[in-house]
Amino acid sequence: MEKQLQIKEGQSQWSNMTVTCRRFWQSRRLLASLLILVVVCFKSSAAIKAGDVSLDVNSTTTISLASAYQSTLKRSTISTYRWSTTSSNVSIISQSAYSCTIKALSAGTAQVDYFCSYWFDGYYRTMEFYYKVTIKGYEPLTITPTSITMKVGETYTVKATQNGTIGGVYFTSDNSSVASVNTGSNSGYTTSGTVIANSIGTTYIYAKNMKGDVSDPCKVTVKPVEPKSIIIYGTTITEGEYGNITVDVSPSDASYTLTWSSSDTDIVTVVNSSGRVYGKKPGTARITAKVDGTSLSDWCTVTVKAKQVVATSLSVGEPIKMGIGDNYQLKPVFSPNNATVSLKYDSDKKDVVTVSSSGLIKAEGVGKTVVTVTDEVSKLKASVDVAVFLPGDVNSDLTVDVSDIASIITVMADSVGADPVSARAADVNDDGVVDVADIATVISIMAARAWTLMQEEQTE
Repeated sequence: MEKQLQIKEGQSQWSNMTVTCRRFWQSRRLLASLLILVVVCFKSSAAIKAGDVSLDVNSTTTISLASAYQSTLKRSTISTYRWSTTSSNVSIISQSAYSCTIKALSAGTAQVDYFCSYWFDGYYRTMEFYYKVTIKGYEPLTITPTSITMKVGETYTVKATQNGTIGGVYFTSDNSSVASVNTGSNSGYTTSGTVIANSIGTTYIYAKNMKGDVSDPCKVTVKPVEPKSIIIYGTTITEGEYGNITVDVSPSDASYTLTWSSSDTDIVTVVNSSGRVYGKKPGTARITAKVDGTSLSDWCTVTVKAKQVVATSLSVGEPIKMGIGDNYQLKPVFSPNNATVSLKYDSDKKDVVTVSSSGLIKAEGVGKTVVTVTDEVSKLKASVDVAVFLPGDVNSDLTVDVSDIASIITVMADSVGADPVSARAADVNDDGVVDVADIATVISIMAARAWTLMQEEQTE
């Protein structure tokens, strides 16, 4: 069967042949590249020494390819790269196609290998190098100075030196509560540390490195700061209770102990070395504090006041009736009668009555309210109703009418037994006597009110 060349619409026979030829040569080129790759893979090659590297134990350095090789790789397509070592003397920290960073772990020698495969100008190629690494060992580790005397709160700088290593040195203290030490900065082969005196005593500071080497000790002696002056301040306490005397010693970081005494232990006693005192009975006593081992001392006065008796009950009496402008003095009753009280007064409606801090009620306007008394010592409360009436409003119903005349007659009939508040309300004309004149006054008030209402109606 005769094969026929298929030509798509819009495409010439010649263009089809061109595409077919191009694909043929591409296949040939790919095959040739694969053959080269196979040959390279089976070809034995030897790494080339690219350089020598020297560093100290515990230090790091970066190994870089020669600039010519870096330039070639930067213009090529890298297939793979690898930095490696089989030595335990060094470790590879980081790597790239052009360099790697290594850290020296122990003294001796090591080899770091580099392999890279890449494509350049259409050809597959490789690079293979190695670097010889020499690691220097440690020198003896020393610390300076070997003895320090400090005061609490002071700092001091110590230095540790070990030739052959940069960094990796740190400091420790046998007793950090006496003196602690912080590793500071490194300069060459010297590491600095800051010693801090924390409390009185003796300890030893050492320099150490990661390998486990330890320096000879630096003895640290911490002495107390001596006091220069003392001031104590008096106080007031209650009988049967404790209090504290404030002590001011200078300088503030001084170390000291105090001996205390009281001029009258029947009134005040000192119960501990910090100046805690106890009041035994009312009175005053002089308290003295002396700094042990010195001539420093000071004294103050402590006053003991009588023990407070707290009220158990509180009352303010019966409801109160007042006329506008009247004053009434509240007299709260509490028990026991020797209780210590601190009374506070308040009115629910201050437009009706106001109350002073001493309990004096003043009638400001017609109405009803509640006055409350609070004892701030015992927290007890008591209240009383207060009504402010109109002139002539004897029965406190906020109107003046015939019922008020009836209330006046009731008071007149029982003038002896009438309560003072009712008698005060019935004395409308304020002449000190409840009689028919008060009834006449009420009638006058009623007539005046009726006339006012009539005038208001006519106006409307």
